[in-house]
Amino acid sequence: MCFHIDLFLFQNWPARRCEVMEWLQRSFQRVFEEALERPSLSNLIKERMELYELLAHQNASTEVFHSHVSVLIKRSKNNRMPVSYDPNDQSLRGAEGLDAFEDFHVKMQLANWEAYLLTGFLKSLDNAMRC
Repeated sequence: MCFHIDLFLFQNWPARRCEVMEWLQRSFQRVFEEALERPSLSNLIKERMELYELLAHQNASTEVFHSHVSVLIKRSKNNRMPVSYDPNDQSLRGAEGLDAFEDFHVKMQLANWEAYLLTGFLKSLDNAMRC
């Protein structure tokens, strides 16, 4: 989600991009720290943001983005706490977690979310930025 918002701001509101993205990152951190009852997730959030930024600069396909998100979801299955993620570590791809059906389901949900909910969110964000 952050990647899409960042790209939207870059294209439409470049002067406000840093301000909004810094606020969003702080907000994500606060929400996840409270939800997971784990302080200091800033390094993990920064790591994830840098990964998505790198993928964007590499012009990665949506499938590549979804593949990484799917791996991260696998790693959090059964309430496992988030840990550092090396996207180049191929051993993580086959880690216990989602079977092929679950993986497909997660990727379909991501695609639907991006097509419908994210689009609505970005329109709302654009309207709010115009006020």
